[in-house]
Amino acid sequence: MTPEVRAARRRKIRFMVVAGVGGAVLAALAAVASDLYADDRVPPWGLVAALGLIALVAVVLVVVGVREFVAVIQGEVLAPYGVEAPARAAPLAVASILVAGLFAVVLLTDLITGSARWIVAAVLAVVVGVLYLFAFRAGSESRRHVKQARRDRGYLPGEQPWSWWVHAGYGAFFAVMFPLQIVNAVRSEASSWFFWAGSAMFAAMLISIAWSATQKWRREHRGVTRAGKAA
Repeated sequence: MTPEVRAARRRKIRFMVVAGVGGAVLAALAAVASDLYADDRVPPWGLVAALGLIALVAVVLVVVGVREFVAVIQGEVLAPYGVEAPARAAPLAVASILVAGLFAVVLLTDLITGSARWIVAAVLAVVVGVLYLFAFRAGSESRRHVKQARRDRGYLPGEQPWSWWVHAGYGAFFAVMFPLQIVNAVRSEASSWFFWAGSAMFAAMLISIAWSATQKWRREHRGVTRAGKAA
């Protein structure tokens, strides 16, 4: 195993640990704060302080998680094509995820109620859209290089530049997450739409991975067939 492969594997493991543990910690903190407030065991200012602490932890986890995520994207998506992500893409990604997280908090909680909630949500949605637009424009040169590299290497539409092991790993991960999201959607009441949306996203990822594996098999099989005919 080469040092590059070991480094890429460590990046993926760090990202999974940060995402899993970080999400569990935030969920536990939010649940404790909500239960204490519901039982009138803390004053409103105490809830505000607890939410501030949760927000501080969330910012740290998001920044660390996005850094690892950007490294994984660079190593798994762009590096195989010999493309380097633009430096300005990382802070745009961090800002987008932070604002999108705040958008989810506004929609899923009662911290802001009435028409004010939808005004704030609309403003956050516009900000997210603008940030993603800037990020899309920042990556225009990278996308051009990727398209050229795909044409030069003969990749079929929808095929990812992954090994069979990577296809199997991602497929197994999303195959586990998909039914978990469905279970959460069935059990949840107020937030069931959120988990159904997550189920749809994981289903789309599973279909994408399956299509990529099919295209990879077709390309490799076509290459073997042509080699056999040439011989």
